[in-house]
Amino acid sequence: MTDDHGALVAAARLYGDAVAIVDPLRARLWAECGLTVPQLRLMFMLREEPGSTGSVLAERFGVNPSTITGHVEKLLQRELVWREEDEQDRRVQHNYLTELGAELAGRLERAAGQYVIEILSRLSDSQLARLTAALGDLVMAARREAAAASRSG
Repeated sequence: MTDDHGALVAAARLYGDAVAIVDPLRARLWAECGLTVPQLRLMFMLREEPGSTGSVLAERFGVNPSTITGHVEKLLQRELVWREEDEQDRRVQHNYLTELGAELAGRLERAAGQYVIEILSRLSDSQLARLTAALGDLVMAARREAAAASRSG
């Protein structure tokens, strides 16, 4: 573990630059689909956690439930999500991606993944190996941090 603040800041900036590589592609694809960033985030969240309620989604987004309701309503109108009443409490709605919504989310993810693969293919074998090892280290450090936070929180 390093205490070199300058190196940490430089690495954090490069990480931000790397994550932003796909932003122009995503923005173009999102605009083509006519969806907002929050609507797309909501779709990806529902793909990962099907059946999430508005209150769960609002908590994950850090917004109030009425904000989520507005996004879900727009996605319902476009037939990208569907709702189901809770069997025990009819006031609670569970949200799911429709087949069309799942297909769209998958298409966006595949396009971004292909774009990143095209960029990675420009690296030499040794560069790709170093990057893969470094990203593996980063993921492991993040998992250790998350585990430590869940134990203390």
